[in-house]
Amino acid sequence: MAQYRPELIIRLGIDIDTAISRKPDHDYAELQDKIGVMSTIGYNGTKILEIDSRAPYSEVLEQAQKAVSLVAIVSDRRSLT
Repeated sequence: MAQYRPELIIRLGIDIDTAISRKPDHDYAELQDKIGVMSTIGYNGTKILEIDSRAPYSEVLEQAQKAVSLVAIVSDRRSLT
């Protein structure tokens, strides 16, 4: 896994209040720690797209789909050369 470098990581950013409202059965402190740690992971230098997951679902989905489409286009172009 450490040798593989994905083309794109999509990180859904969230604040603790939104996270706990969506997962009320989870421990507040554990969620807070997880949010803090996830934002520091670099994924072996891979391009990371940060999306604010507090935005409406349709906006989050659109941003993610656009990013994946762009990566696919670039990847296809590379494979043709």
